[in-house]
Amino acid sequence: MQDISKVDQLSEIYRYCVIEKDEYGNPKNVCVKKTFLAFHEVVDQSVSSLSELMLQNIVKKGLSIAKCRGQGYDGAANMSDMYNALHKTIKDIEPSAAYVHCSAHNLNLVVNDVVKEIK
Repeated sequence: MQDISKVDQLSEIYRYCVIEKDEYGNPKNVCVKKTFLAFHEVVDQSVSSLSELMLQNIVKKGLSIAKCRGQGYDGAANMSDMYNALHKTIKDIEPSAAYVHCSAHNLNLVVNDVVKEIK
């Protein structure tokens, strides 16, 4: 996604689970959290470059790709193509990381087009 100055950026947002336990250490509740971590300037939009950027950021934050259970991106071919895309690269590393298309991105595009028509 481009920012207002026409710089392509990758937004890094993670969803994760926190398991709450009772006084005996038994799980009692699961809370799903979502955290925005950063914007990253994208100079090269190739699958290999985006994969490297994502994996480097995961390692820098001390996270484990082995715990990844899902990934969501917009519909751009380099993100969502069935055979050669970012989600495929991640899934090859961690088979449990299912890909889901980010519908929020589609909604944002529709809203932007509607606003342009109103002006």
